[in-house]
Amino acid sequence: MRPARTPIGLELARAARTVSRAFDDALAEAGGSLPVWLVLLNLKTHQVSSQRELAEAVGVREATLTHHLNAMDTQGLVTRARDPANRRIHVVKLTPDGEAAFLRMAEAATAFDDITRDGRVNQLSGQDPGDWPNTFRTSRFVPAVEYLRAQRARVLLMREMDKLMSQWDVFVSPAPGSASLIITNLTGHPAVCVPCGFLDVPGANNGPIQHLPQAIMFTGGLYDEASLLRVVLAFEQATKWHTMHPKVDWA
Repeated sequence: MRPARTPIGLELARAARTVSRAFDDALAEAGGSLPVWLVLLNLKTHQVSSQRELAEAVGVREATLTHHLNAMDTQGLVTRARDPANRRIHVVKLTPDGEAAFLRMAEAATAFDDITRDGRVNQLSGQDPGDWPNTFRTSRFVPAVEYLRAQRARVLLMREMDKLMSQWDVFVSPAPGSASLIITNLTGHPAVCVPCGFLDVPGANNGPIQHLPQAIMFTGGLYDEASLLRVVLAFEQATKWHTMHPKVDWA
């Protein structure tokens, strides 16, 4: 017999998935992910430096942490060096880019502050150290001093970006995947993404080839959206990509 209403457990599971996807999207827009945020957060809020201590604080195995640190090292977010007093220990530290990434993701986490403060976060499934609910809770414990220090780094970044843009009206970069988007999320420089063609990509699980649209991004000077939009308009007038659409199964 079908129940008269949806079981509360199923509703909670659905809510947890919805919040998790929303937080994933918020961190992705800030140029990060949950593992990256957890590493940055623990480096900023806990007195940890070695990989072993960091793995315990994040709530993952050291081998798993090493995988994430390798990627973060490649991205220039952290540095790792052997402890002179004990060569078996790797000391992990944030770089200036890591400080900036921490600031972006801390701001993204504030969007979920309401459900943390009113207790709804306690109803979400998954309450282990590395799960979303505890990520929301720990984001409230970012020290004001660390946040202000990150804001100072942000000001320095804004000045450097302003110096760069004084030489150019607009610059063009690939989208998605442009490192400039991580910077402009902090500096406020306007950007516009437009179609620039199609790319044949293999489907999931060896499925049929998919003809997917590609885009490029135009970035302009601060408070100079007019020049940026004129360049974008000229590009669209010289091409026809914005009039073309991919084929979809339901069309």
